[in-house]
Amino acid sequence: SLKVGKLGDDGRSKDLIVKLAQEIAQSKHGNYDSLLIAHKDKLIFESYYLRGRINLPHPQASAVKAYTSLALGRAIQMGYLSIADLDKPLVSFLKDLNPIKFADGAEKITLHKALTMHGGLSVSNERWEELQENPAVLQGQGLVQTLLENSGPITDESQTYLYGNFNPMLVMTVIDAVVPGSAQDFIKNELLDKLNITNYSWETHLSGLPQAGWKVSIMSRDMLKWGSVVLNKGMWNGEQLISADYLAKATRGLVKPTEEWMPDAYRYGYFWYQTPVLVGNKNYNATFAWGGGGQRVIVVDELDLSIVITGHDRDDQIMTQISDAVLPTFSKVKATPVVFADPPKFVEHYAVQMEHLEPTSPFKVHETNPKVVNKSETVDVSMDFANEKALLHKVFFDDESPETFLQLIAHPEKAQRVKMASAFSAINAEFTHDEESGFPDKRSQFWLDMKEHLPNIQNALFEALIVSAKEGTSNRIPYSLAWMPGQAHETIELLAWAAEHHPDPWVRRFSVFFVVEYGQNDELAGRLLKSRAYDPDYRVRKEVLRQRTRRAKS
Repeated sequence: SLKVGKLGDDGRSKDLIVKLAQEIAQSKHGNYDSLLIAHKDKLIFESYYLRGRINLPHPQASAVKAYTSLALGRAIQMGYLSIADLDKPLVSFLKDLNPIKFADGAEKITLHKALTMHGGLSVSNERWEELQENPAVLQGQGLVQTLLENSGPITDESQTYLYGNFNPMLVMTVIDAVVPGSAQDFIKNELLDKLNITNYSWETHLSGLPQAGWKVSIMSRDMLKWGSVVLNKGMWNGEQLISADYLAKATRGLVKPTEEWMPDAYRYGYFWYQTPVLVGNKNYNATFAWGGGGQRVIVVDELDLSIVITGHDRDDQIMTQISDAVLPTFSKVKATPVVFADPPKFVEHYAVQMEHLEPTSPFKVHETNPKVVNKSETVDVSMDFANEKALLHKVFFDDESPETFLQLIAHPEKAQRVKMASAFSAINAEFTHDEESGFPDKRSQFWLDMKEHLPNIQNALFEALIVSAKEGTSNRIPYSLAWMPGQAHETIELLAWAAEHHPDPWVRRFSVFFVVEYGQNDELAGRLLKSRAYDPDYRVRKEVLRQRTRRAKS
């Protein structure tokens, strides 16, 4: 069973993980169903969202392939196979086959080749559809017999990385052939029962064998047990469950996946992925099972860390947040926490002028919003700007007059100026590269039309950046300032302040970039590039190191 601890009991800050959990709950990073973290084999964080439930098995998609690999490792540990067998012809373990009709080169397929997606079979989708119409001949080892009879020749050229391609079922067929009884009973008795995994669903393949690549559902806590086994070199509850020698090969980066969308640093072992993850200036090796939609069991050996994620997200980009929030929490690379400090005085001096203006008449923008923020409110003002954003959308895309925008951006109430500026930065970030919408050209004309109002717009953006730092909210205000014409030393000074004191990593990273790249202020740039502080999740540190390298080369 899993031991339980408490996040933060060891003195580490839990802020990054709590913030990430809140963002996942708000679907800011996609559609994810659970996040569990175990440190030193203790479950210290557990959170469920959307379709996730603590007692509900979750579909695993292709993460099942990694579990199939562990089943093979269990067979090796029990003596039914050896490490040397990984390089023997796969058909040599299948005694019921008739090699007479095999495709040429069938003996080239080894367990090693199948486990690294290099089996080399070439059976067309159309032919496979036809073969499934006669399931009787596909039962048991008949699946491999049929595939080898209907494949093109297996050659060095055909044995290149091709994900899927029956490889998991080739491995499952070998497991079924070498263990006593059936593969189904073996997986249940020797893996699931020993791990106390009882609430699960493991479907059966057309061949009658257990599915080897998908169609399995288990609970998130039970996924964490797979991670513990890998983290502990195959040990579970004092028993060597999986061969340590096999596991060392299985979790190594043996081959490079060839999918165009795959991150370049990813490597593939025996149905397990491996990648370095940069935290600060140090790489940590992460091993993980991965299934479509966001199913992951991630193991970072050096940090004694196991992480489980489930989801149903098509884009599935959550690894960025894991590297930015979870790993830094446990990393041995430390950073000084970000602390808010008073911003440059010129912002407030200008604001005093604005607040002495005469209030203008009520605006239509607020007539549908019962929660009008008054001057005294300071809670999440920089996030509550839906109506203002709708107004700006009409200005840019429906040719509505900017008069109301100009009144709001110079409103005597600071809260209103902040909301308008925050909405402006959101629109700018969303459509900057949207050529189809015409926004880049519209923005260029907008700046020409707004020439006499630029000081008001700039000041409101300054204020919104400072308020968002106080409130701890994310924004793209530095990006908007970068696109404004006529930026001078005041912008550079404020962004240098943001690089040091804003809690949002993106704001700090972009501010470092802009100050160093375009600021023409060696004193400010040098201060930012020398510091290791202000960066608990190390995004800014990466930008600092990049800028240092660029300067050294120039």
